[in-house]
Amino acid sequence: MNQWRRRAIRVAAAYGFIPALLCAAYLAGTWDREHRGAMLAVVLVMLVAAIGGWLASARMSASRRWRIPLLVTGIVNLAGDTVLGLLDGGVAGPLGALVPASAVFLAITVPPRAFLWLSAVSAVAYGILIVHGDPAPPGYPLVHALAYGSAAVLCLRHSAVLASLRRRLSHTSRTDPLTGCLNRRGFDERTAAALATARRTGTPLTLVLLDLDHFKSVNDAHGHQAGDDLLAWAGRELRATVRATDTTGRLGGDEFVLLVRGDADAVRAQLIAALAERTSASVGVAVAGPGGDDFDSLYAVADARLYQQKLSQPTSCNAVAGLGPR
Repeated sequence: MNQWRRRAIRVAAAYGFIPALLCAAYLAGTWDREHRGAMLAVVLVMLVAAIGGWLASARMSASRRWRIPLLVTGIVNLAGDTVLGLLDGGVAGPLGALVPASAVFLAITVPPRAFLWLSAVSAVAYGILIVHGDPAPPGYPLVHALAYGSAAVLCLRHSAVLASLRRRLSHTSRTDPLTGCLNRRGFDERTAAALATARRTGTPLTLVLLDLDHFKSVNDAHGHQAGDDLLAWAGRELRATVRATDTTGRLGGDEFVLLVRGDADAVRAQLIAALAERTSASVGVAVAGPGGDDFDSLYAVADARLYQQKLSQPTSCNAVAGLGPR
């Protein structure tokens, strides 16, 4: 997530960097005209803001208020575009297209919510150009605004579709398709964040490792489809048993892992009871204290306890776990 935020902030910074460089080249070729010194100062401010946003993108993307620098960067650049347009002849001047063109660029690069705010700022900025800039030919501002506005709407729609696709791909890449639980990648990411929060707040967490007993015998006796059905059912039951804020993952085969809040013994009993309708399960738990523990140490403790429970079980089971009620 932070990577996507950092990329969005950097793109917003580039939005100020690229037009500033183009304007600098334009000023170099038209230096004999009026207001060039003031326009160069505006271009330099835009460049400094763009470079600063780019360099600070990593730190800003880690903040919960990461949209604020995104909006500030956009507003600074729109203000710069407006001043440059006013100093260069208003809406009909060569730089009069900077503000509406910026709206098209923003529609592609920033999140839809941020674009709504920035498009409102763009409309105000374009109004300032029309009112306070040099007079434009009749109908020119309206046609200009409609053309760029239509392009911005199409770009915004395209951006929204891409954002939806990114969310779906992100969910798919972190979810086990058979059970609906998180896969190893998704569980590791969620666990890292949860343990960091637990260390900061002192909230105890319980890591639970769970194996379905005699799962191989289900596959051998009734086929892999029966085994898959049992795994899918177990995943649904585990996710339904814990709270929505807890984390449930499948590490592979018939091994599930959960990170939950609550008393370890109570959690263990709840999970075993939830699966008892169709199968038994071996469970190993490890509790992260107020000081916090890393995932590897918690996993090692829970795995050792699960292994000890496995050793204490009989070597065969007559129950047909895969054929219970669904």
